[in-house]
Amino acid sequence: MKKQYPALLFFFASLFFVADACAQLRIVKDNIACLYGLKNDKGEWVMPAKFQQMQQLPNHFFTTVVSNMTGLINPEGREIASPQYDQVMVFEPQPGFASMPPGKANNLYRFQLRKEDRYGLIDGEGKILYPVKYKIIAADGGQCIVLQGEDNSCSYINASGETLFMMKNAYFFPFLGKNITRFTSTENHFSGVISQSGKIILPARFHAITICTGTNMIAVMEKGKTGYYDMEGKELLAPRYRFNSGYSSGELPCIHPGSGLLEVYNDTAWGILGGDLRMITPCRYDEIVREYGDFQLPEFFWRVRYKKGWGTLNTEGREVIA
Repeated sequence: MKKQYPALLFFFASLFFVADACAQLRIVKDNIACLYGLKNDKGEWVMPAKFQQMQQLPNHFFTTVVSNMTGLINPEGREIASPQYDQVMVFEPQPGFASMPPGKANNLYRFQLRKEDRYGLIDGEGKILYPVKYKIIAADGGQCIVLQGEDNSCSYINASGETLFMMKNAYFFPFLGKNITRFTSTENHFSGVISQSGKIILPARFHAITICTGTNMIAVMEKGKTGYYDMEGKELLAPRYRFNSGYSSGELPCIHPGSGLLEVYNDTAWGILGGDLRMITPCRYDEIVREYGDFQLPEFFWRVRYKKGWGTLNTEGREVIA
């Protein structure tokens, strides 16, 4: 056992010196040349001062700028991307590696390069993972990525570089921990829903989609009308109503039993829909107005107009004054 101590001491000492050397690299300005470089803790130039700007990134990487173009230097002071890109961004390192000593496991860090309107990906050693030719490179939880190519094909790729599935003439959004996500056709620009296995849950025929993870429903808009499906694509409420309550553009209401009663319109008349998607009052009114009562009336009620007459609905959607 004693013979193992020197080897163990050498191993830990090596880690310390590598980490310490990398950690001591710092940005220094050459006041005569008015340019920036990197020096170590001994004051020696590790990277000569030749950059107009420099900035330190997490985990001891550095961006460089020359003539408004950006490059990248790794923790050892080696230039792994010359200043020829419009932007260099940290691309979400794989989980668990943020605590690694500087200079160790550089290949586990990833950086996104942008030049004009195309993107690429390199690791912390400068190895090209994906050349700068993609329309979209999006991270999905640090494990998988979404790639959209020149031919408008979109691929879902795992951490090993294996393509899990690919869609043609469409692009989809990162799953971000969900089992399904929205995709959009590049041909008709309508949206649908796809699973992580590549199964089409809903075809691309909707103008807008919101995945309501809290209620396990998918809200869709088709021709201006809202409907709902479950997470497997089963229709819960056909897109036949317009909601009176406002919501932001592109974001549909994620209703649930606690949502209460909602005013809906079917292009000819108004009615009331429950948060459980049951029709409380059929669409038969020409106008419906939610009113808030006084001390003699409930918290709120509806005034409704049918032809030329007005009536009142209570909080349960029942007529109390015809």
